[in-house]
Formats: sequence, C-alpha cells, structure tokens
Amino acid sequence: MRLNFRIRSQVRLVHDSIDQPLDLTDIRALREALQADPTFDPHFDQLVECRHTLPLRINRDEVAAAASSSIYAPASRRAIVAASDAAFGVARMFQLMQPKGSQVAVFRSTAEALAWLGLEPNALD
Repeated sequence: MRLNFRIRSQVRLVHDSIDQPLDLTDIRALREALQADPTFDPHFDQLVECRHTLPLRINRDEVAAAASSSIYAPASRRAIVAASDAAFGVARMFQLMQPKGSQVAVFRSTAEALAWLGLEPNALD
C-alpha cells in the first residue's frame, strides 16, 4: 500500500503518510484498514503527509469520489501537507469538493498543519 497510517490516540490524531503516487484503490484500501483497526475513532483529526513528488495517478473524478464520502466525523479537522505543486493542486481540489461543513485545509509544511490542528510541534514524536 502506498499509504501508511499511525493512530496517535494520545493526541486524537490519525497520521497518514503517502510516499508514492496513489489512486482511488489505495484510498479505499486505507479507509478499509482504518475502519478495521480497533483504535480508530472517526472523531479523531487527520494529518495526511504527501511526501512524493512523482506524477500523480488520480484524476478529477476519483478526487470527487474520495471527497464525497468520508470515514471521519463532520467535526474532525483534516490537514493535508503537500510537497509538490501537483500534489498541492490535487489536495486543494479535494478540499474544494468537500461537503459543506467539512474542515479540510491544505498546507506546505507539517508545522503549519500541526498548528492548524491545535497540536504542538512535537506531537508526532
């Protein structure tokens, strides 16, 4: 799987790392793995770090499909950190396609994302 996650219960956060280009199948696999994990809580916040700078393998329709359904509660805050311009653009598209009331933001740095989530800089240690 191109997506890895770590549930950080002590700070009520799901931390996802993307280290290769992904597609909708990868996103669905991550959601299934999270829902199967007994420590997952849909009320936790989410931090997604997109570290790759390779070409993306996801199109607009797949972004829309991913945005239209969520395993997170509406009050959960979801921060996406994008390393490349292409990943940033796709993340912004995902943000704009969210249902009304969703709290999704896109950042260039993990520090900015953690601050927006209300977490200390050392929250991932």
